[in-house]
Amino acid sequence: ALQQALVLSGGTGATDPLQLLLVQALLAAGQTAVASAPRASEDPVASEFLAALAAFAQGRWTEAERLLRRLVEFAPTRIAASAAGWLGRALLAQGDAAAAEPWLSDAVHAEATDAEAWIAWSQARLALGPSARVLEGLDLALSLLPAHAALEAARAAAVRQAGGG
Repeated sequence: ALQQALVLSGGTGATDPLQLLLVQALLAAGQTAVASAPRASEDPVASEFLAALAAFAQGRWTEAERLLRRLVEFAPTRIAASAAGWLGRALLAQGDAAAAEPWLSDAVHAEATDAEAWIAWSQARLALGPSARVLEGLDLALSLLPAHAALEAARAAAVRQAGGG
């Protein structure tokens, strides 16, 4: 997980605790999504979505991006909306926070109760520069996942980074 966290943090070996905590949460979200995804017996769209999530969870970002872009374009609306959020995560994993942020913004507006989407959106916002918006995203994620130690630590680091403590 640490190796994947370093890849997600841009491969720089950065030790920023906020960035690493957010990266770990993002990886956990990918692994959780694969584990909880419905098995796609004869549904090609579900099969492709599951393949995209598996590629994401295994760190195959380019493959995940390719599959997710196709799903965003051709899948039914409900699946396309979810795929858009995962596309944002795949772009973020490849270090393109500017391209990821609009997809993640759409994801959190489409499904405001998706804590992992809020975490990814916060990470993208942080990569674009510290701001109060990062804290807003982390606060929303914490409201959905109360008493989550890693998120609490990430929020505390974001406050320090923003100069608030």
